[in-house]
Amino acid sequence: MTVNVSLHNQANRAHWSWSIVLIGLIVVLDQLSKHWALSQLVWYESQAILPGLKLTLAFNAGVAFSFFSGGNWWQSSLLTTIAGCISVWLGLSLYRLPVCASYQRWGLSAILGGALGNIIDRLQYGYVIDFIHVYAGSYHWPIFNVADMAICCGVGLWILEIVRQRRQSNR
Repeated sequence: MTVNVSLHNQANRAHWSWSIVLIGLIVVLDQLSKHWALSQLVWYESQAILPGLKLTLAFNAGVAFSFFSGGNWWQSSLLTTIAGCISVWLGLSLYRLPVCASYQRWGLSAILGGALGNIIDRLQYGYVIDFIHVYAGSYHWPIFNVADMAICCGVGLWILEIVRQRRQSNR
């Protein structure tokens, strides 16, 4: 019995270590890409990369899709505080996950890495730096960044885990 508990704890620590690596990798890639965008791009001046993809430097003082972007310093502080609280909750949830919840672990790690990348921007600048501009014809997706991509991919993995668990419980 003691051996099984010890092996389970070792497995959890190993998975937690890989989660830390993924979170750190996302934060580093996000911050490096934003630093590059600030040094190479001009605000709202688009540079075409591929059909349907431009680089356009933008600053988002709000949340996803620029909701609440018209606020002042207290609103930015509130958004940063809320994002910080959610990040703490995500970290605790991630730490408590069972070893078998692999998609959920990777998903929560990606969400947390993305959230931390955007929190760093809010603390440093008071807004989030966005620069990836995807479009099709006259339809333009809101400009986003690497952290936003990580959050979206993380949510997708989290949903995959929920679907997988439901399918297993229905068997």
